[in-house]
Amino acid sequence: MVPFVATAWGAVTALVAVNLGLGIWNSMYLTMAQEVSSANVSTAAGTLSGFGSLVGAFAMWAVGHVTNSADDFTIPMVSVTVAIVLAAIGGWATSRRPVGQPQTPVGAQEA
Repeated sequence: MVPFVATAWGAVTALVAVNLGLGIWNSMYLTMAQEVSSANVSTAAGTLSGFGSLVGAFAMWAVGHVTNSADDFTIPMVSVTVAIVLAAIGGWATSRRPVGQPQTPVGAQEA
């Protein structure tokens, strides 16, 4: 994004906006980890981060392998787009509930 900004002030503004977005994502991520385990938030966050890093490393290897053999970035770009769409659909589907019914937190027992 920064290479497309004409002025230094625009670049600084863009970087501040990106960092603000990262901060918001971080707070959302920790909230998600608390939903996984409210008693062991740090353990859940560490486990999720570890698996995320492992999958990210594998993804970078796969992108390098595919782009070297195909001499093109089309396959990785389409794959990432499909993954984003599938993740959005999965998030939407799991967050749906009937109208008027309160949401029960993960791990909570009904009385």
